[in-house]
Amino acid sequence: MPTVHISPAQLKQRVGGSTRAHDALVAACVDWCVLHRIPATPISTTGIPVRRADGSVDLKTNERQEGFSDVVICLPPTGRMGLLEMKTGGARRSPKQREMQARFAAAGALTLIVHDVEDLERAIRPLGGRLSRATLRPSIHSTT
Repeated sequence: MPTVHISPAQLKQRVGGSTRAHDALVAACVDWCVLHRIPATPISTTGIPVRRADGSVDLKTNERQEGFSDVVICLPPTGRMGLLEMKTGGARRSPKQREMQARFAAAGALTLIVHDVEDLERAIRPLGGRLSRATLRPSIHSTT
């Protein structure tokens, strides 16, 4: 399991705006999928943080997950898998993310780079099938 060392200064930057914006985008896209009856699961590949005495952090990561997308979806009615890579600000895909998306796309998965919920909606709506007006109405589930 590889380890990435993050200094206290780097840790402060990571906790700042870009991480919050990224997490908010992941949550918004998962919510959009759920409202439109598209199964969606966020995937965390950041690693397990291990704090050091000096305030820095080591992230223990699984190298098999490096480059995996942020959210996995399953498109009804076909069951086609989709990988959503969220990007905020000026962020770009890493070479490992490009490689991972290319491998899954070659196998038939839908792979998307999403900068906002509108990107997701523009990509999903034209796919047709059950993603018509009827399916795109929010579902309401009782918890009682």
